[in-house]
Amino acid sequence: MWSRALTQIEAWDLQVVQTVYNVARSSVALRSLCRLFALSADGSIWLVVPAVHALWGPVHGSCSAHIPQHAMSWNVFLACWTCVLVEFLLKMIFRRARPPTNTKTMFILAESYSMPSGHTLRAWCLVALCWYLGGDGVKSLAVGWGLLVALSRVGLGRHYPADVMLGAIAGFAWGAWLVSIGFFGETHNLGRVCTVLSSAFTTNVRSEL
Repeated sequence: MWSRALTQIEAWDLQVVQTVYNVARSSVALRSLCRLFALSADGSIWLVVPAVHALWGPVHGSCSAHIPQHAMSWNVFLACWTCVLVEFLLKMIFRRARPPTNTKTMFILAESYSMPSGHTLRAWCLVALCWYLGGDGVKSLAVGWGLLVALSRVGLGRHYPADVMLGAIAGFAWGAWLVSIGFFGETHNLGRVCTVLSSAFTTNVRSEL
């Protein structure tokens, strides 16, 4: 029963990605929009720009009623890097091959796997942050952006629909959890993260001695 259901889901997944990919490929405008929204959630932006802003941007001022810009930039930077770890762990668990519509060469082992979509996971982690910080207008824009990022990954043929669904669920859940533990508070967590990593490294070294 479960095997048959899984087979049907995989067949649906393949049919949808091929259909959406062909539609996007048939229009230069649609293809360009897919690339634009995919780029808006790319790691080359979110794993670098927040740190640059934290280092050289304004120290004073706040992005909300209670969180300074400087602290928020560092915390968004750190949150996006934790998303990389979540993505890596899930991809190594599922080890699902990319769809046949994917034409991009992947040089990193985990990147050759399809589930979940890292772009979508990162986008929906940020959607969770906007849900916590923003008003109704910001929430609506964030959700719309997250949906378009997910659709763009299917439109470019990089992922199956199930990949982006899992990415959205995992990303929003991870972002909501970070919010719940006060990760996006009034101070940045760079020191806290370094302490945890240092402690984990020291414990590992001692266990091997």
